[in-house]
Amino acid sequence: MKKVLFYFFIGLLVLPFIQWKYPIFTIGKLHGAYTPAKNIQISVANWFSGDFQSKKEKYLKDRIGFRPMLIRSYNQLLYTLFHMANNPGGVIGKQDYLYLESYIYNYTGENFVGYKKVNRVSSQLKYLQEYLADRGISLFTVIVPSKASFYPEFIPKRYIKPYPINNYKAYIHSFDSLNIDYIDLNAYLISLKNSSPYPMFPRNGLHWTYYGMAVGMDSVIKVVEKKRNLDLPEFTWEEPFQLRAKNGFRDYDAESFMNLYFELPRDSMPYPKFSFHTDSTKQKPKTVVIGDSYYWSPYRSDLPHHVFKWGGFWYYFNTAIWEENKIEKQVPIKDLNLEELILQQDVIIILASQATLHLYPYKFDEKVYRLFMPKDEKSLIKYYSDQLVFNNSKGIAEKAKNNKISFEDQVNADAKWLTRKYLEKHPDKNTQIKKIIARIKKSSKWVASIRRKAENRNISYEEMLKIDAEYIYKKKAKESK
Repeated sequence: MKKVLFYFFIGLLVLPFIQWKYPIFTIGKLHGAYTPAKNIQISVANWFSGDFQSKKEKYLKDRIGFRPMLIRSYNQLLYTLFHMANNPGGVIGKQDYLYLESYIYNYTGENFVGYKKVNRVSSQLKYLQEYLADRGISLFTVIVPSKASFYPEFIPKRYIKPYPINNYKAYIHSFDSLNIDYIDLNAYLISLKNSSPYPMFPRNGLHWTYYGMAVGMDSVIKVVEKKRNLDLPEFTWEEPFQLRAKNGFRDYDAESFMNLYFELPRDSMPYPKFSFHTDSTKQKPKTVVIGDSYYWSPYRSDLPHHVFKWGGFWYYFNTAIWEENKIEKQVPIKDLNLEELILQQDVIIILASQATLHLYPYKFDEKVYRLFMPKDEKSLIKYYSDQLVFNNSKGIAEKAKNNKISFEDQVNADAKWLTRKYLEKHPDKNTQIKKIIARIKKSSKWVASIRRKAENRNISYEEMLKIDAEYIYKKKAKESK
């Protein structure tokens, strides 16, 4: 009997290694963002530094047989005995409503980004709104509620603290004061909360339900129609419809991130069947949406493909996602000709849920403002001054102290230096054309050639000089791309 027990325990110890090398059992993967540690090759340097030991240990731990099963068992034990969620940022609220801490912090104001950032972002968006409007392009921000802003009553008491303001209130105030175009779905959907016949947010999920998404996107479509004076294809669904006991993944994604052994009780959820109607009288503005994970629901339901001439979904302004011949394409934003693509759109929507307002607008304002901002010296100095104060205030203060000058003088000096460097690399069109004209005038042969062309075309020498200079400028600009 002792031998049997001995071999049994030896088998238990060896089995995870066998499962790793020669998988015998099929075990489901863990949910959530997770990147297994990479293997490391031994070297004299990493052995004596300790890197090899620590990284090899992490590599082996991440690949041990039955790891997902063991983690689920541990998580289930924590949940059953202590009612705790063992996923990063996971929060179990009252009546088992599931949240993430970052969603709660955006609602309470704990992660308020500060008025300096709110004002900088808003001023840049205001400039872009006007710049793009002059070119026939509408720029909107759509603010969607988060699970925390829609169901604050179920947030655990320990998170409710008296913060004076949150990101949502600060941005709304700034947008109103600057007359920035936005659609406040947060306020709209919350106003329908008590009268809605169907749930707009699930108990076990983090994102809006398909019904909540439909109500919200229908409102967005109506605003786009009014703003652009267009008649878009019809987006409808029939009510009443049956709630489904079997949930789609997005209605229990918060539960899945907990990686439990057993499923939690789930509410029946709404899954309306959408209809789209179009004819020759309908118009489809070319539209791109920059947004967070809350846009996956409309994207996966094919709503943008039916209602808009689709320009793509730019996820967190990092990855461009679109379809070609029903095949999904994904390309990093940095690999796109951003300026050209933006100017091809009719409508640009920045869709931000309250869950990620601390990240809004995902650097769209910085990168796109840099493309289209005024390039004169005065505007560049102001732009760099704002960037320096916001991004490196501490470094500037230290530099000013070492140089024995005021903080403002140091900011101004650094901004002027950055402006000079920028203009050396990117001189504006008029400056470059003036330099080309000056170079032409230094060559008597070139001047004589331009005079002959001016005479043949029956135009003045100055007009011909400018035409030639612009031609050279465009040719150089094309070659530099």
